[in-house]
Amino acid sequence: MGRLVDIASEGILLISESSIETDQIFQLKMVLPAEILGREQLHFDAKCVRCQKDINSDLFNIGFQLQKVSRNHFLVIEQLIDDLGFRD
Repeated sequence: MGRLVDIASEGILLISESSIETDQIFQLKMVLPAEILGREQLHFDAKCVRCQKDINSDLFNIGFQLQKVSRNHFLVIEQLIDDLGFRD
């Protein structure tokens, strides 16, 4: 669907070549850069809350709100944020 450009415990921001409809819930898969807490990927539901043209008009910024994230997934996301410096 796109490339991850930002992540928080509440949501993610992707950059994509395609636009998508907002207010829709999608089943997404995130392949992790390395194993985190025994996981190599995450599967989760996310609601598209924003889709707009990027400064590069060939791309779209797509914001998703995570839906019903399990405790384990939350811990993996928090570790990913710490490891990749998304808090900076």
